[in-house]
Amino acid sequence: MRGRQNDRIVLTTYGRSSGFCVDPIEKKPLNHYLPGTPVLSFGTAGCNLTCRFCQNWDISKARQFDRLQDAASPEDIVEAAIATGSRSIAYTYNDPVIFLEYAVDVARVARRRGIKNVAVTAGYIDPAAREELYTFMDAANVDLKAFTEAFYNRLCTGHLGAVLETLEYLKNKTKVWFEITTLLIPGHNDSPEEVKKLSEWVMTRLGPDVPLHFTAFHPDYKMLDLPRTPAFTLTTARDIARKVGLLSSTPAMSMTSEAKARTARAAVSGSSAEIGMTSPLGGSQGTAAAVFAPPQSLACSRRTRATGGSGASRSGSADWNALE
Repeated sequence: MRGRQNDRIVLTTYGRSSGFCVDPIEKKPLNHYLPGTPVLSFGTAGCNLTCRFCQNWDISKARQFDRLQDAASPEDIVEAAIATGSRSIAYTYNDPVIFLEYAVDVARVARRRGIKNVAVTAGYIDPAAREELYTFMDAANVDLKAFTEAFYNRLCTGHLGAVLETLEYLKNKTKVWFEITTLLIPGHNDSPEEVKKLSEWVMTRLGPDVPLHFTAFHPDYKMLDLPRTPAFTLTTARDIARKVGLLSSTPAMSMTSEAKARTARAAVSGSSAEIGMTSPLGGSQGTAAAVFAPPQSLACSRRTRATGGSGASRSGSADWNALE
């Protein structure tokens, strides 16, 4: 996603996006930051990890020119957020680490206009870039994909330590509100022993008040031969996290599976369990936002694989209207 231009390395995806949509903030998932409010979500293409289970692989594994839509300046994106009543902008779908320069420029403009900034990220980032990114972020959801180096090396070609460093950095060096998500994959990172070790690390290194989401795997990308995560696995993980001292909260909210099933190539059940507490910005959980209707300069869609000629996004972003 970067290339040489005039003897400089530049971000070749700058000002281009793989799609835009308005989501409820709980979908990120952030259950305790500006709850009940809409967030304008966008991303580009590419990723710095190679997760074999990636659920956005049609974006994160795409070459830039296969995925990118019309140009959108930082000012265009912020104006779209304001026009749609969005309280925040989420840098998501792939990872803001990949389009850091673009994300930071959007975030600068958003901050001046009173719009909050949210990073949805795997947390796999160099320390210098980490500081630059989170200087302009107000909230984040960080994927803690597993709690073994072997998992990261085998399934993501990454390293666990770098992600743990990001989480400790957010806790100790910033005022960013952050929540953690772990996708439980049957037979790979869902054992009670690993869940306990992960939860104990969160408890001892980050504290009992950092929300921890356990979410359900569905077969996708290069891991099509595994079953979906049973609901029992999620509730068991939540019980383990509670026993080690993480504060309990209501189950995480999710999109209706019916809406996803109508539009998705591989529907996601949306099942999840969540541990954590309410932040100072907390409140009642909200309802879903309307489908994005931006100014004419922006397109409202995530350009993903169509099913049956419907043209709907794989995640169902364009066809849902309620939370369970």
